[in-house]
Amino acid sequence: YISGGIGYSTILPRVYSFFVDQQAAAYGISESAVWNGNIDYGIGNTTDIGLGIAYQTATGAPAGTNYFLPSPYTERLTRLNISARFLKEIIEKKHIELYFGLRAGISFWTDFVSPPPPVNSTAQPTLGKSRPIYPSIQAPFGIRYFVGHLGLQAELAIGTPYFAEGGITFSIGKHE
Repeated sequence: YISGGIGYSTILPRVYSFFVDQQAAAYGISESAVWNGNIDYGIGNTTDIGLGIAYQTATGAPAGTNYFLPSPYTERLTRLNISARFLKEIIEKKHIELYFGLRAGISFWTDFVSPPPPVNSTAQPTLGKSRPIYPSIQAPFGIRYFVGHLGLQAELAIGTPYFAEGGITFSIGKHE
């Protein structure tokens, strides 16, 4: 299977905690959708292994001493997740597959402050105070619906990098 989709995560609490660590009240925090791609290979009739890649951004503008003035800078955090996937189909009908599994990998965080702050500024990147690489683990539960080789898929998951995701999937050889 080759699939791509967009999802939603709970990245905002993580971003807010970065700003709290920086001791700056944050306002104007926003996040992008999680862009997700997977390649899964069937190693049996009901078992798949694969690779998943997910990407997301979050932006915050910490308030300074005066909450009514615009922030002097903007901070943009990005997360790139690369994970191995193991999926087990629990129901497989002619057009429908229901599955659960495990996704485990690493999330790489980057942190950009714009405009670049002076060296003695409190507007230093928040990730400089913490680890930019985090392990990730996820338990997805999903469904795929096919018409020929093309299908729609949706997943709900516990863990990171997302908790809800949907998109298009393409099956090579399995769905005639």
